[in-house]
Amino acid sequence: MFADFRNLFNFRNVVELFAETGDITNAKYQDEAFVSPELTQLHADAVASGRLIQTPKGGKTIEAADLRGDCNSWQSGGLASNPVDCVLLRRAETRWGNNDKIFDVDEQTRAFTARYNLIEGEATKLGAPLSIRLGLELNF
Repeated sequence: MFADFRNLFNFRNVVELFAETGDITNAKYQDEAFVSPELTQLHADAVASGRLIQTPKGGKTIEAADLRGDCNSWQSGGLASNPVDCVLLRRAETRWGNNDKIFDVDEQTRAFTARYNLIEGEATKLGAPLSIRLGLELNF
């Protein structure tokens, strides 16, 4: 029989910090390196594709990428046609939005923040929490 305990007292196991903040979070880096550039690129792609629309939300009018209709006319990153990006944006809007194929800035921000959290979020800066393993070995 054996018992293996890792991080028995469940201490917060910080393995990496941001140099700028000395913490596991960095809101400025999140905005400047991940969210804002993606929002800017998506805005430019929607304009190039003729799919940038004004839509009412919460009593005000906001800009959004219209992903309804045919994806063959979607332009992305200077390419004349990039239907794959349109399809992937539809999937992102379904997951992070309300599935109306109108990808507004709030939905985009949620999606790009989730991407940031996957790559550079708090969970990537912490080590393993409490882990208990119990076992029994039988030999014949």
